[in-house]
Amino acid sequence: MVSYSLIFTWYSSSDGNLGLTSFGLYLFSIFQILIALAITLHFRCMLSEPGATPFYEVPGDIPLELIKYCNECEQWKPPRTHHCRACKLCFHKYDHHCPWVNNCIAVNNQKFFILFLLYTTAASILTLIIIGMSVYEYFKCQEDVTFDPIKLIFTAIVGILAAFFIFFLGGLLIEHISLAAKNQTTVESQQDMYGTPYSLLKCFSLVFGRNYWAWLLPLSSSIDINYLEPIYSYDERKRLISKDD
Repeated sequence: MVSYSLIFTWYSSSDGNLGLTSFGLYLFSIFQILIALAITLHFRCMLSEPGATPFYEVPGDIPLELIKYCNECEQWKPPRTHHCRACKLCFHKYDHHCPWVNNCIAVNNQKFFILFLLYTTAASILTLIIIGMSVYEYFKCQEDVTFDPIKLIFTAIVGILAAFFIFFLGGLLIEHISLAAKNQTTVESQQDMYGTPYSLLKCFSLVFGRNYWAWLLPLSSSIDINYLEPIYSYDERKRLISKDD
C-alpha cells in the first residue's frame, strides 16, 4: 500500500488512466503483478499441507541400525524427516516452522515459500528503483517545478522500509536458493547434513517440480518424494561427489 502511494505521489496526472502518467501506469501494472503473486504465494504457504510423513510400516529392506522412531508421533521416522513441536507432526524435508505464514515449510510448500521471498524482494527492489528515478527527476527539475518537501520525507521513509525488506527477505531468498541447490534444508544445514548430491537441475526439480515452465508460478508441483532417501554428512557427501567425478 505504501509503495502504491509512492507511485501516485510521483507519477500522478489528471489526464492519464487511473490518474497516472503512462510511465506511472506501467510501473503500477508491474507492481500489481508482483504483489498479486506475493499475496497468492503467501496464502499457498499458509494453506498447503507441508508434507506430513504418512503412517505406514517400515520397509523390510532397511537395515535395523537405520530405523528410527519419533517419540512424539510414535511412528517410523524416515532419514530426512523431522518433528515440528508447533504442529505436533513429522514432516519430510522439514525446513522450519514459519510464524509469518503460521505453517511449517517442508517438501510440499518449499516452492511457495521461496517464490514468496522472490516476488516480495522483487517488489521491494522495484520500489527502490522508483525512488531513485523520482529523486533524480526532483533534482533535475527542481528549478522549473516546485515539489512539496513532504514528498521527499515520505519517499525517504518508503525507501528505508524497502531497503529493510530487501536486506531481510533478500538474504533469506539467497539462503534458501543455496539450500535448494544443495538438496538441503535449514534443519539439515544446522546439523551439517545433506540429501543426495544430485545435479543442480535435479535438486531444483525436487523443489519446484518436473515442469520447468511452472517453476515461477504459484502452482502445485509434481515432485518425486522419496521417503527412503538417505542423509549424508559433509564427508560422506564429498566422497559421493568425488566418486561420480
